[in-house]
Amino acid sequence: MGVFLMRAAAEFDNSGKSPVPIWLAGSLFIVMALGILYSFSKQVPVIKISPAGIYFKSLFRDQHIDWNEIDSVSYTGKEPLRFILRYPMEAIRMTLNSGKKVVIFYEYYSNSHLLKQFIDSHLRTAKPPLVTEDHQPSAFDMSDELFRVYKGHPFLSMRGVFIWGFFLILSVPVFRGGRIHEKSVLPLLSMFSLWYLGNGYFCHYIRISDNYLQIRNYYLPWIRRSFLLSDVTEIVIETKDKWPNCIRIITRSHRSRLYPAGTLNDSDWKELMDEFRSKGIRVRNECVY
Repeated sequence: MGVFLMRAAAEFDNSGKSPVPIWLAGSLFIVMALGILYSFSKQVPVIKISPAGIYFKSLFRDQHIDWNEIDSVSYTGKEPLRFILRYPMEAIRMTLNSGKKVVIFYEYYSNSHLLKQFIDSHLRTAKPPLVTEDHQPSAFDMSDELFRVYKGHPFLSMRGVFIWGFFLILSVPVFRGGRIHEKSVLPLLSMFSLWYLGNGYFCHYIRISDNYLQIRNYYLPWIRRSFLLSDVTEIVIETKDKWPNCIRIITRSHRSRLYPAGTLNDSDWKELMDEFRSKGIRVRNECVY
């Protein structure tokens, strides 16, 4: 936008009109873009781990922390990401011997579980880790399990109303006048498909047995993720801006996965949290009261 306004200002200048307001607006957009780039690069740097310590490289600043400088590390919890506004995100929080705090917003790193494993192993043993992965339960493993289901209602929830209400609205021009308007079918079907997929993603539900935890989705039945309960170390109930309430599952391998569950009501969430606590799993409630 800034470059576009600068070019427009140049054309105004050539035509003899005053380009000053456009120059100012273009300059403001460019300064804002550079500020956003600087802020993001500073808070989400490239990270390299070596036997000597951790190396952070951003666009304008480099930092190296020796292993013996680190006093303590917390691998889960929210920290404010200062990006236009302060936005809480899951992060690794390292406290140095000097008292300074170093924050890594690990959701921006695709291999964040390996990053946590390497940091944890170096601090405990001064050696690279033997990389661990979570157990992947099969349908056969869970065939004899009795599951308790927390799911709400797929049609009467807000997301269900959004999906099917939008479908009814789109159906009006297709069947207008008692006949099908063929030219309307393909574009409206495309619109509904995108709307269905987008809102369907927010409709996960949870199944728990004595040994397993399973995440499924009402509207996207191919989404199915299973966990061995003994692998689960922490459950976070949270939300994001316009999102519904979500469940974050953190495991022994330091993997962190987030699943929106827009069909559950508050009583479902409270009962679900009580069940996790009864199984000795730590629960962090950030949005259900």
